[in-house]
Formats: sequence, C-alpha cells, structure tokens
Amino acid sequence: MSFIKNVITEEALSLVHHHYSNHPRRTTLGDQTGGEDNRVLELVNLKKWNNFNDTINIIFGDSHAEFLGRLFREVTDEMAVIESVNRTYCFWTGATTLIGSLQSKNYFNGVSRSIILILESLKEEIVFKKLNVIVSLGEIDVRTKLFIESFHQKKAIIEIIKIYCDQELANKLESLKLSLSSIYSKLEINIFFKSPPPPSASLPHRNPQSYKELKNILEKDAYPAFLSLGERKETHAYLINSIKDACLLAGVHFLQGCYCNYHSLDPEMSLDGVHISSGEWALQNCRQIFLDL
Repeated sequence: MSFIKNVITEEALSLVHHHYSNHPRRTTLGDQTGGEDNRVLELVNLKKWNNFNDTINIIFGDSHAEFLGRLFREVTDEMAVIESVNRTYCFWTGATTLIGSLQSKNYFNGVSRSIILILESLKEEIVFKKLNVIVSLGEIDVRTKLFIESFHQKKAIIEIIKIYCDQELANKLESLKLSLSSIYSKLEINIFFKSPPPPSASLPHRNPQSYKELKNILEKDAYPAFLSLGERKETHAYLINSIKDACLLAGVHFLQGCYCNYHSLDPEMSLDGVHISSGEWALQNCRQIFLDL
C-alpha cells in the first residue's frame, strides 16, 4: 500500500479495523473493565458487541473523535426497543486544528482517501448501506491555534475565523461529500460537523505580550490555553456560528451538543479537564452518534 501525506497508515488502518479506533487510548482500554476511563461510566467493548445495524459512522479529526466513538453501557442498557447501534469507527489524525486543516493543501484529500481505505477494508467482512462521516475539529483552535494565528498575522481572532472558516470550510466539506458520493453512489452518505466542546475553566490561561514570551510558552506546552475563559467563550461561540454557516453553504449537517455555546466545560463531564468523557454530556454524545444518526 502506498501513501501520501495525511493518508491513513497501514498500522492505523489495522487499528481502526480491529479496534474501532487508532487513538492510543483505545488500545489500552483492554477489556474495558477498569482504569480511569471507567471511574464514572462503564464502556462497552466494541470488539465483543454484535448488535450493529447497516450504518457505518466514521469520525475523524482530533482526540475528541476518540471519545465520541465510545459506547457506554448505560446507553445500551436503555435500549428496551432499539436492537442495534451504528457501527462506529474513529480515525484520529493527531492534534489537528480546524484552521490547520484548512491551511493544508492535503488534509481533506488525505482524509477522503483514508475513509475510502477504511471502507474498502470493511467491505470484505460486513454489509452496510449508509455512511455517516463526522468531523471533530475546533477545540484546539479555541484553546491555542486561533490566538497564535492572530498573534502572527496581527489580525483579530474574529478576522482569522472569517478568513478560514466561512467559504473555505464550506468548500472543503462539499468537496469531501462529493468525492465520497462519486465513488459510493449506492450508499446513503451524510456529512456531519460535531460541535466543538466548550472551553475548559480548569486550564491555566496565558496571555503573552511578545513573540519571545509566546515561543517560551509553546516550548513548554504545545497546546496551552491562551486568553481568559470569557474571551475563549466568545471565540467558541463565534467559531460555532461560522461552522454552522459553512455547513449550511455546503449542504451538510451541524451536530449541536447539549452544552450551551457560552458555557465552559463542566468539570463533572470530563475526567481530564478537556475531553467530554463522563456524565450526561458523554451519554448524550453517545446516544447521538450510536443511535440517532
């Protein structure tokens, strides 16, 4: 198998195929009977779950994609009538930012090719009639990337969002949908953009005033939280509205979370202060991904 930049590697493809995710946290879950990921909610081992329907979900993007692709026992216990769930795979592309993906000439083309490779590997074993592709990007932008771009380009954060996340994002999403539809014309294909989780209040925030200060911070922490929580809340809300507009232009779907745009991350819904991994928020995300799409 030959590769170009941003296309899934053979090792990652094997992990997605056999473990439903190539994120390193997934393979350490084992039988998912212990560890920090079960302090609040019990996870279902997808390798031992057989109640799948003919819908495939592929979630791609940052590490939040991994958590969106987890099935919780509490959700399956609720299924008195529903007999099956969407077969859900996570393709983690690293600490990818939304702005970075739009700046890249290859990212979305690579993702499209990767999804094709995943589907072709699955076709040998299972039959499916519907494909949902879910984009998980944006949280790192609010925390880190948008401030850096604003600092370097000497433009307001809102201006940076306007430059990259309006028409450019719409074009990328539309192109992704068209490329997959042209190859899998017999599949029902839907593209979704999942709402980025709200900013965390537990992370110490930085506000560097010089390039040297910014460089020193990034040398110690690759993804620090810049600006105050209030400023990040405003950025988060504006970014989400921009994403919604892009989805509308592209004819794809925006997946709203149960969390209000202006709220910060509820610490009871996260085990690490960044990812939604516990509580009702995690359960709501799970129901949405595995049952509602």
